[in-house]
This record gives sequence, C-alpha cells and structure tokens, in this order.
Amino acid sequence: MGLRVRMLLLGVAFLLPIMALMGYQTWYYAQGKINDDKINASYLVTLVAQKEELQPSFYQKLLETLALAPSIAEPGNKQACHQALAGATAINESLNILTLYSAEGEAICSSATSGPLEGAHGAVITEALRHKTPIVSDFLDQTSGKNVIAFALPMLDQQKNIRSVLVAGLDLAWLDNTFEKLPMASGTNI
Repeated sequence: MGLRVRMLLLGVAFLLPIMALMGYQTWYYAQGKINDDKINASYLVTLVAQKEELQPSFYQKLLETLALAPSIAEPGNKQACHQALAGATAINESLNILTLYSAEGEAICSSATSGPLEGAHGAVITEALRHKTPIVSDFLDQTSGKNVIAFALPMLDQQKNIRSVLVAGLDLAWLDNTFEKLPMASGTNI
C-alpha cells in the first residue's frame, strides 16, 4: 500500500467519527425540537379543552339566569327586554349580542340596536326548537362581519312547549384576544 492510500485511510478514519458525531447531534437536536413542539401542542390542546368545557356551561348559566328576568321571560315590553339584554351584553365583554326569538323564529328583542343575530336564525333556532335543549352552534358570520359562536336556550312553558329561544353570541375576536394574553412557550402560534 502506498503512502497516499495510507494517508487517505487515516483521513477517513479520522473524519468518520467526526461526521458520525455531527449526524448524531443533528438528529438529537431535531428530536428535542419535535419533543418541544409536542409539549407546546399538548399545552395548547389543554387550554382549548379547558375553554371548551368552561365556555358552554358559563353561557348556558348566563342564559338561564337571564331567562328568569320578567322582561325577558314575558317580553310584553320590547323596550324593557332590549334594555335587559343590552345591560347583560355591556357587563360581559365576551358577548357580541343577545337576542330573544319567538317559537316561530322571529326576533322579539335584541341587545343590539342594529338588529338581531342574523346567522343564528336558521340553524341554531331550528336545533333549539327541535331538541328543546341548549344548543351551541358552529361559527357564524353576522351581517356586521363579526364571527361568533351562538349559544341558544329554549325557554319552555309549564306544558314543556317552547315559548321563546334566547340566543347569545360569543365574540371570537374577544376569544382570540384572550388566547393572545395567555402565557405560551416561545414560538407557539394559535
């Protein structure tokens, strides 16, 4: 074997462990990054799951409490009904709108001066009337351009007939701002 071949073999023998070590470090770094991403995703899923469990029950209780108000339970005076709903919306910044619908799906009164929750009229009211239970809708696009999630509570009379449906709209912009304020690991996106 010539000197050049020996030198080449010595160089390969010297460089091979260095290259293997560099490959291992790259793999180890990638595995650490994957693990960090899994931890961040798990944290985010936990936050979302907590919000999903808390929000519907909160809004259902809010609607049940509002349904006890005489101006909403028996909305003979539309102005008093409007004031009660507008007051509840003003107190809770997450609420975009509150609307009371008749059993026929017609808006009786609303917290908004511009009109009722447009997108909820069809699907949410229909589901609440059909099931006679509280309903949480999919995402809705209002005529105002705001995206909301609608919560509907059918209000029953003594004979268990629906006399009206109270609908609350959760403002998704408020929910987005709330998530932005949560402590997140660096690099986490919602």
